[in-house]
Amino acid sequence: MKPACIKALTRIFRISDQDNDGTLNDAELNFFQRICFNTPLAPQALEDVKNVVRKNLSDGVADNGLTLKVAQIEISSLHSNECVVWILAFDIFSEKTVDRDCALSPEELKDLFKVFPYIPWGPDVNNTVCTNEMGWITYQGFLSQWTLTTYLDVQRCLEYLGYLGYSILTEQESQASAITVTRDKKIDLQKKQTQRNVFRCNLIGMKGCGKSGVLQALLGRNLMLHNVCESDFLCDADTVCDVVCLVYDVSNPKSFEYCARMFKQHFMDSRIPCLVIAAKSDLHEVRQQYGISPVDFCKKHKMPPPQAFSCNTVDAPIKDIFVKLTTMAMYP
Repeated sequence: MKPACIKALTRIFRISDQDNDGTLNDAELNFFQRICFNTPLAPQALEDVKNVVRKNLSDGVADNGLTLKVAQIEISSLHSNECVVWILAFDIFSEKTVDRDCALSPEELKDLFKVFPYIPWGPDVNNTVCTNEMGWITYQGFLSQWTLTTYLDVQRCLEYLGYLGYSILTEQESQASAITVTRDKKIDLQKKQTQRNVFRCNLIGMKGCGKSGVLQALLGRNLMLHNVCESDFLCDADTVCDVVCLVYDVSNPKSFEYCARMFKQHFMDSRIPCLVIAAKSDLHEVRQQYGISPVDFCKKHKMPPPQAFSCNTVDAPIKDIFVKLTTMAMYP
């Protein structure tokens, strides 16, 4: 067989190996047969397939299941009725199971994406989602990355689900059944509530004000966090969100002025809720060089009072901040 054919059959084998043990047991063979032909194989037919493989490949059967070596058998050496499952060259893909440690090691992540024509996630993903102490993506981080992909590019998400065989494993007509389309945000604003449960939060503040600490503390929650780079004027992409965090450094007297200016330029007349975060609250607080204090500013513009936050305390109030952000996003 040509290398391309072996590669195609290997991919079919890997996605059919649902328990990821390196062999296809009777249940996995029957599942594939039922998906392809809408009928299972009789027990004797399963044994006949394995017997033919045994005759042609010494290590083609292990633990009473077919091994990956079966993908390298010359098609001419098998009877047509018994090898037809292996020569169906349409793309069927399936997720690989994650180890019991609830984290994906680099090797497991590579194995997961073997059913893709390319690696969909770059190395930066480990810095944007939850990881364990070894830097491996956790189950929560895995779900978060999928949520982000869906939010930013739903067509790309559908493509990925196709590679993973979503419609096959769930027996749906297409992977589109995995996507829930919520009503237009304009209706949410009119009704002052939303049907969504994932929200985008933009963090705005001067460089060095403590945004990174807030970002890290909020990881693992149903918030897609976007760190907006400091600029005198924000682009449209930096202002499209469900809720805004205006972060200032309590120890820097010039920090709040930037937050106030960005609020007035982009959000004062919008219906996007804003929350002010007083970062580095464990440090000595200085008077901000602005016309009014952050507390009075929030009162004037009918916002909640500034929320104290610090990375250097055991009981950081990030839970309260998260509850306020999600509540504001849910009920704009």
